[in-house]
Amino acid sequence: MALEAGTVKVTFEFGKGLKDKDIFGKMDPYCVLKCGGTTLRTSTAKRGGQDPVWNETMSFNVINENSVDVM
Repeated sequence: MALEAGTVKVTFEFGKGLKDKDIFGKMDPYCVLKCGGTTLRTSTAKRGGQDPVWNETMSFNVINENSVDVM
């Protein structure tokens, strides 16, 4: 199912209970969203640890895209 053409607004609010992948140091998590040729990335939650907060809203244009990946 393809996404209809238009503007999509995404709000990255927070993460909860993230696994610590860093052996040394603190976690500095961020989110990445890919849709077609567009990639959005939040700022890095410095010392966000396992429960980071971003509260960032971003928007992008969709033109007949077939998938959205959130990483």
